[in-house]
Amino acid sequence: MNQADRALDPQKRVTVSAVPLEIGAIIDQFYARQTGDCGAIAHFVGRTRADQPVHLAADQAAAFPGSPSSTSSTSPTSPTAPTSPPVPAMTALELEHYPGMTEKRLAALAEDAMHRFSLLDVAIHHRVGIVPIGNPIVLVIAAAGHRKSSLQSVDFVMDWLKTEAPFWKRTLFDDGTSQWVEAKVEDQTARENWIPS
Repeated sequence: MNQADRALDPQKRVTVSAVPLEIGAIIDQFYARQTGDCGAIAHFVGRTRADQPVHLAADQAAAFPGSPSSTSSTSPTSPTAPTSPPVPAMTALELEHYPGMTEKRLAALAEDAMHRFSLLDVAIHHRVGIVPIGNPIVLVIAAAGHRKSSLQSVDFVMDWLKTEAPFWKRTLFDDGTSQWVEAKVEDQTARENWIPS
């Protein structure tokens, strides 16, 4: 089967769903559909990481005087030090998306990776909704004739996905509050590294 016969089918190779990702089952299905010309398969699984907000807003810092953002000069070991409530702990990540548009963007990204790296197959599966800490958010799998193409293509897809796919992320905390996740400069830089100079 040549590359032209493996035209990308967004219904099978790209999914965006609130249903938890069954990583093992998806990888098994991907392996099962490969043929003898496949010499390498690489995959990446992204999970919800227990990040704390890097900077609390001014009103949050005032509410949590013991936090790193607090400007209080009182020593924490001082008998007069105020007792401060704990900084909220992250419990999950909530992902929203633009239905229809998101799938089209991911399908176009997969197609680009197919041609750019001469892949034999590729799949992108992404969660939306509330994803607790430690649960998979994204799975990217690529099959190629050789190792380097499969590995590079997974990096390429992730670098573009993090900046170009229409997802919006919000961190949820154990006190019921939430905080929108802002785009990172390093993600934009990683994407730009794939653009020929």
